[in-house]
Amino acid sequence: MPEPGKKPVSAFSKKPRSVEVAASSPAVFEAETERSGVKVRWQRGGSDISASDKYGLAAEGTRHTLTVRDVGPADQGPYAVIAGSSKVKFDLKVIEAEKAEPVPGPAPAPTEAPGGSGEALASTTEEEGGSPSPKGSSSAAPDGSGASDDPIGLFIMRPQDGEVTAGGSITFSARVAGASLLKPPTVKWFKGKWVDLSSKVGQHLQLHNSYDRTSKVYLFELHITDAQTTFAGGYRCEVSTKDKFDSCNFSLTVHEAIGPGDLDLRSAFRRTSLAGSGRRISDSHEDAGTLDFSSLLKKRYSPARAQEEQTRPCVGKALLCKWRDTEKKLEVYQSIADLTVGAKDQAVFKCEVSDENVRGVWLKNGKELVPDSRVKASHVGRVHKLTIDDVTPADEADYSFVPEGFACNLSAKLHFMEVKIDFVPRQEPPKIHLDCPGRKPDTIVVVAGNKLRLDVPISGDPAPTVIWQKTLTQKNKVPAGPSLDAPGEDAGDSDEWVFDKKLLCETEGRVRVETTKDRSIFTVEGAEKEDEGVYVVTVKNPVGEDQVNLTVKVIDVPDPPAAPKISNVGEDSCTVQWEPPAYDGGQPVLGYILERKKKKSFRWMRLNFDLLRELSHEARRMIEGVVYEMRVYAVNAIGMSRPSPASQPFMPIGPPSEPTHLAVEDVSDTTVSLKWRPPERVGARGLDGYSVEYCREGCSEWVAALEGLTERTSLLVKDLPTRARLLFRVRAHNMAGPGAPIATKEPVTVQEILQRPRLQVPRHLRQTIQRKVGEPVNLLIPFQGKPRPQVTWTKEGQPLAGEEVSIRNSPTDTILFIRAARRSHSGTYEVMLRIENMEDKATLVLRVVDKPSPPQDIRVTEAWGFNVVLEWKPPQDDGNTEILGYTVQKADKKTMEWFTVLEHYRRTHCVISELIVGNGYYFRVFSHNTVGPSDNAATTKEPVFIPRSGITYEPPNYKALDFSEAPSFTRPLVNRSVIAGYNATLCCAVRGSPKPKVSWFKNGLDLGEDARFRMFSKQGVLTLEIRKTCPFDGGIYVCRATNLQGEAQCECRLEVRGSGKEPRQAASGSQYATSPRPFHTCFPVGEGGPVR
Repeated sequence: MPEPGKKPVSAFSKKPRSVEVAASSPAVFEAETERSGVKVRWQRGGSDISASDKYGLAAEGTRHTLTVRDVGPADQGPYAVIAGSSKVKFDLKVIEAEKAEPVPGPAPAPTEAPGGSGEALASTTEEEGGSPSPKGSSSAAPDGSGASDDPIGLFIMRPQDGEVTAGGSITFSARVAGASLLKPPTVKWFKGKWVDLSSKVGQHLQLHNSYDRTSKVYLFELHITDAQTTFAGGYRCEVSTKDKFDSCNFSLTVHEAIGPGDLDLRSAFRRTSLAGSGRRISDSHEDAGTLDFSSLLKKRYSPARAQEEQTRPCVGKALLCKWRDTEKKLEVYQSIADLTVGAKDQAVFKCEVSDENVRGVWLKNGKELVPDSRVKASHVGRVHKLTIDDVTPADEADYSFVPEGFACNLSAKLHFMEVKIDFVPRQEPPKIHLDCPGRKPDTIVVVAGNKLRLDVPISGDPAPTVIWQKTLTQKNKVPAGPSLDAPGEDAGDSDEWVFDKKLLCETEGRVRVETTKDRSIFTVEGAEKEDEGVYVVTVKNPVGEDQVNLTVKVIDVPDPPAAPKISNVGEDSCTVQWEPPAYDGGQPVLGYILERKKKKSFRWMRLNFDLLRELSHEARRMIEGVVYEMRVYAVNAIGMSRPSPASQPFMPIGPPSEPTHLAVEDVSDTTVSLKWRPPERVGARGLDGYSVEYCREGCSEWVAALEGLTERTSLLVKDLPTRARLLFRVRAHNMAGPGAPIATKEPVTVQEILQRPRLQVPRHLRQTIQRKVGEPVNLLIPFQGKPRPQVTWTKEGQPLAGEEVSIRNSPTDTILFIRAARRSHSGTYEVMLRIENMEDKATLVLRVVDKPSPPQDIRVTEAWGFNVVLEWKPPQDDGNTEILGYTVQKADKKTMEWFTVLEHYRRTHCVISELIVGNGYYFRVFSHNTVGPSDNAATTKEPVFIPRSGITYEPPNYKALDFSEAPSFTRPLVNRSVIAGYNATLCCAVRGSPKPKVSWFKNGLDLGEDARFRMFSKQGVLTLEIRKTCPFDGGIYVCRATNLQGEAQCECRLEVRGSGKEPRQAASGSQYATSPRPFHTCFPVGEGGPVR
């Protein structure tokens, strides 16, 4: 939520509002600042307004007034008032006299009855954060139409000032154009200067955003609910993108809630806000319009009040009468009194009222008094003061103070007292003591930002009055755009049109004047370009006057040049061109400094150390294929300007070299086939393509063979004239343009040549072509011949038929294709080419092979001892290829596990030995060819038994022995010290019968369930592996072996230490003073050997 108690950021406490006036009528705009003494400037169309016959400027304390006299259509448009870093914009609309409505005062208030058309609501926009400049962002009109005078910023509609009743709701809206944005903009809402409202989102504050894809506009909303009086103040909306920034200030006014018994006069006269004003008020008691009660009070006492009330509806009269009865009374603590003063004295009228916020008007003989350099009006708290310096007889009159909004009038009379002088004092005409012969302007040069002090000696008796004025001229300066503060000269010595002079009378601030008896000092702190011009110093006294013109010229660094332009981009160079700066700073430009950088880098590199006098420069030594940007500085005698905007990104790249090996591949009656190879140098971004051209022999006009570019390195040029002799050339193209061409050495005659048919059978097809069953067959045979020969395929003298074999012919080759080969496709194929009575033939032999069938008639012909003789016959089908051998296997009748006895055996009989006596055996044989083994094997039908021979062996009987033994460790555990992070192993050996059960313990805890410990037992060797040890693993480890005969155990201590540190004590809490033991790898063997 916004922080309570902070004052608005604006410098204005009351802002001027847009008005509609009739033609030939005056328009009055009034603004009030937060404090007095603030320098206020009025502008129209970005140019300052000075006092003249057309415009009237008045300042009274914190109140500042702009009067536009005799308004015409040319005066219609936007205006602005500037104070410090605050800028408020408003509009003046001129309507025809018969359509105009009366304008009661500087702050018009709607007075017609509900339902009337009403005046246009005032719309103001205030800019904060710096002095107004031509680069400021524009303010959207309330209805969304109308052009802005400022350059377009990011906003297309800014949030407007809003009013709401306490407890109501209000929404501030901002619209940002998104057509030119790659990413959504970042929007921040602030209260005051620094309070970010994104951290205050809650019950009373919400932030919303949306995007309209149709209009490509981002909508950002700040919604305040249940408004409180502490929410009032200044707010700011900031929007930023990658390279742009814009902000807008607006204010919120929260009115006190009105009780049910009170009367809300404003509801009778309030108008609703215009559509698209940029804010929505959801409170049912508040509207977007405002009411100025001071205007109503003035109308109450004006002569036209009776006529106005006659035309007012009855509802308005009744509400106004009720308001009159309840209006607040104003108490006068001190009234003004009559004064009697003499000549040249000071007269001061002072009064004090009860309300310090009341403002009023001073009248002289019933007419409003306009303050000037001698008559000043001030308001401090409850005290209102009118001061008249150097009283003259014309000042004798009746003076009155009329508070705005109250029916009272404080009057007093000023009496002038004449003093008769009996003697004539010594008088001396005033004189300015400057070395200006002939009173011609003397030029004073000052550097921007420095202090300017003009000390002008003066003399005269009586002491003269010094008046400093600045001459405003309409003169275009050295190309820097129009400025009203340009230096001027006397009308008699210059052709410039002097239309006004600006009075300089401030005694404080950046530009000030200090006058003493013998000199006048004009000071400018931090000179700016607008301080440049002709200053007129005038001294006056009753005897006479003197005048001197001083020309002040402010010099500065030049404006930044425009973005440079890049041309003639080469392989490592380019030409950079730029224009002079719009404003040279009042000094001639001495030269320029050029910088470049890579697009994705932030580091700028200077290209020249000596100033460039020309407006172009050839930049070299760049890397081909890298994107660069350029910028330029302007330099004069004062210094170096800000950098220009970066140029458009560009990439140095050179044209490619010429293609190579251009050759004519084929020629017909209307076509020529060309082929070539890519160029040796193609550039960093590669080739865009090739262009092909041709021309007739003896002619220099080249004709494009195709539209655009081709990416291939061959081209068939069609539609050529028959029997024409043509030259062809090819160019390679890349981003830099076309490269050098390559042309045919001799002209090409477009005529087809008769060529005998010739088959070019590849070497691998001249032998027998072997394919496996199911594999595809693809036989490609190139040939030559012109015109295109006729191709005929036959098999065994018969034409090919069937869908399984397909023939594909092209102008240069023929293809025989079989998708899945079968044994029936084997045979001799013949291909024949024929052109008229000329022909050529070729023969191809295709063999489709498969696995063989198993051998036949396998049998055991003889068995003796540990040997058998096995015989069989070759397979019936050899798979259309040679049998390479056989594989013989045997299997025991008990297990039927087959073991290979012989491999790649080429005979049809073999002897199998090393058989086991008493076992029965089966035998089988596989046949092999180039495809592989047969799918099935020939197997013996009956098993072959190996008989036993000799006497039967009877084994002796032995007495059974008891080998039971209690567990005992033949190799105990030893203490270990390991480094943390490595694996550790504890080893020991145990024996016992029956095999003992082994358990491992750490500090008395069983490790059987811990996954970090792995336990092994092999041949009586027990191993405990600890993975990736840590200090927690240190302690006492115990290995326990148990069987039916008893149990035994051994223990050791494990220490885990860090790398490079002394070993620490075990983490179990036991204190051992033993020194660390070295690492042991245990392979223990007991006396009787480990238990198996």
